[in-house]
Amino acid sequence: MSFPDDLDLHSVPSDMKKEGSDWFAVFNPNPKVKRVLDVSLVHTLMHESVVCCVRFSADGKYLATGCNRTAQIYDTKTGNKVCVLTDDSAGKSGDLYIRSVCFSPDGKFLATGAEDKQIRIWDIGKKAIRNIFDGHQQEIYSLDFSLDGRLIVSGSGDKTARIWDMHTGTSKVLTINDPDSLNNDAGVTSVAISPNGQWVAAGSLDTVVRIWDVQTGVLVERLRGHRDSVYSVAFTPDGKGLVSGSLDKTLKYWDVSGLAKRKEGANPNGGASSPTGKKEDSKALVPASSSSSVGTTGNSPCTMNFVGHKDYVLSVAVSHDGQWVVSGSKDRGVQFWDAHSAVVQCMLQGHKNSVISIDLSPAGNVLATGSGDWQARIFAHHVALVTTPHARTALCAIPGPSQPLPTANMSFPDLDLNSVPSDMKKEGSDWFAVFNPQVKRELDVNLVHTLTHDSVLEDCSGEQFNDLYIRAVCFSPDGKYLATGAEDKLIRIWDIRKRAIRNIFDGHSQDIYCLDFSLDGRFIASGSGDKTTRIWDMENGTSKVLSDRDNCEGITSVAFSPNVQWIATASLDNAVRIWDVQTGALVEKLRGHTDSVYSIVFTPDGKGLVTGSLDKTLKYWDVSDLAKRKEGGGSSPCTLTFEGHKDFVLSAAVSPEGRWVVSGSKDRGVQFWDARNAAVQCRLEGHKNSVISVAVSPAGNVFATGSGDSQAKIWSYNQL
Repeated sequence: MSFPDDLDLHSVPSDMKKEGSDWFAVFNPNPKVKRVLDVSLVHTLMHESVVCCVRFSADGKYLATGCNRTAQIYDTKTGNKVCVLTDDSAGKSGDLYIRSVCFSPDGKFLATGAEDKQIRIWDIGKKAIRNIFDGHQQEIYSLDFSLDGRLIVSGSGDKTARIWDMHTGTSKVLTINDPDSLNNDAGVTSVAISPNGQWVAAGSLDTVVRIWDVQTGVLVERLRGHRDSVYSVAFTPDGKGLVSGSLDKTLKYWDVSGLAKRKEGANPNGGASSPTGKKEDSKALVPASSSSSVGTTGNSPCTMNFVGHKDYVLSVAVSHDGQWVVSGSKDRGVQFWDAHSAVVQCMLQGHKNSVISIDLSPAGNVLATGSGDWQARIFAHHVALVTTPHARTALCAIPGPSQPLPTANMSFPDLDLNSVPSDMKKEGSDWFAVFNPQVKRELDVNLVHTLTHDSVLEDCSGEQFNDLYIRAVCFSPDGKYLATGAEDKLIRIWDIRKRAIRNIFDGHSQDIYCLDFSLDGRFIASGSGDKTTRIWDMENGTSKVLSDRDNCEGITSVAFSPNVQWIATASLDNAVRIWDVQTGALVEKLRGHTDSVYSIVFTPDGKGLVTGSLDKTLKYWDVSDLAKRKEGGGSSPCTLTFEGHKDFVLSAAVSPEGRWVVSGSKDRGVQFWDARNAAVQCRLEGHKNSVISVAVSPAGNVFATGSGDSQAKIWSYNQL
């Protein structure tokens, strides 16, 4: 769908638009495209020059912007400017635009790239420059940190990308030297590191997207298909897709899931060149056709074209759950596209000049835009109900306070629902929610579905038991496979589309109680009543066994950290253990619960860990310094305790934006807790037996419960 130039907002049906005083959103009127998105303006951030770039911190709490001579940091909740970074040693004459900004994953540092060819690494707390990386011969256009924070990649008009080591300051140079490069102009406009840290993708003025191997610096592939300069690239959260945006007015989706095979067999004819190139504004537009063919010179295919913008596409981003592709354009508009079909869902107009930069919060539901109109804006976007079967995406966090915060614990009495004020409760035919009268009500909850199980994956082979309970299920990150763990000690990997078993992993000697996929899809961890955890390699089926001689009890829950460096396990012996994934070494034991620990979940940035126990409590552990613990220093503190359940806590989950901890209990209730202070916000009752399992959708606003009453239920929740 292409929105007409002469769009008359008054003629658009009211349910297909949303208007503010100086912005509006129009939703796709095609009756085959269901409107599932809502958009609202949250903050307008005024600047003193063009806003060249916007970037969220990993926890979504802060937004950095780059403009003339300054980088600025804003609190995304309040919109307040909390920090201005200016290099007073830089020359005062002329302009010095900050072309790119990027937070380190731990939020301590901000990297900025500018017209003076230097990359500055700022210590945000000290508002001081920690390092300057100098080596490029022309402007720095783009920066990206690796998820482990060890590397930063830069792209420049000098036809190179560089991979910098944050510890040593040394760099590896990735040079473009193609004899057929368009107008011999291959300045690098955009760079992105894949989630697993293995690949660097770069968009260039010569219309080509290139991908290099991070470790070796070898050019693995060229992706050709755009008809004009590529200004933006972004990997999908699972690393299997790459989205590019171009001056040809289109975006493209490239399937890069086979990059490892390309590395082994491709010959992209890479090379080195002298550092020359043109500035971006000297590039003339080549006329583009909206019917350009899908294809690429390399082996990674272009599987979708996103056509609809009326001018240059200047910036692209992918939502944390992989559902949306968002683009900003010289046509002053932002478009939300369905990432699975390239169908436009919404066009947002809120700037008076080009939308130069956009970013989506890793914590979900927040969009930032930067424009030539000297403004940055923060928008909220919400999905009413998303049921795509993707595994969790973890790029956000519960804040991990350095000191315990004051709590507002509340234990619900044996309630007389009739005595609860109407504004502090919500009732359905067979469920109710009660909100904490001691704190401001911020949530609304609704029952969406009570599930019957009519889509079955059943193993009809082998011995037939009277009962064979599936104790654990877990989607692979790409949504193609489902892992199940059962009482028969086997882990089955199902091909969902074929409804067939792809692999069986056999090695445990007792029931499988828990499973978790690593975010890169390479590993699956299992915990068993046999007192061991195993890390299975999805490619070859081999496993690494994690066992502690001090543990004489079964493993009830396992969780990978988002960076796949650590694995946490919960046990019937009251302890939580954290292991090094690569070596299998036990790094730390966390003790504090007074009964068996039944559930464990990392916060999405890996800095926090939430546990639920039969002692009726949950705990938040600050594990931000695990690398130091590995080396023998200190222990990870418990900074919050969540008290209020009347019986065993059986399951815990964290909302994708990091705002809520959700727990299920033998007391038949579900509780929403404020992740910042452990105050309970809401108690929900909708089952006639124990709530054995809870899960929150990575897309946000939806959670599921499973119970001993033979029902699963899907609920929606919304912030008021």
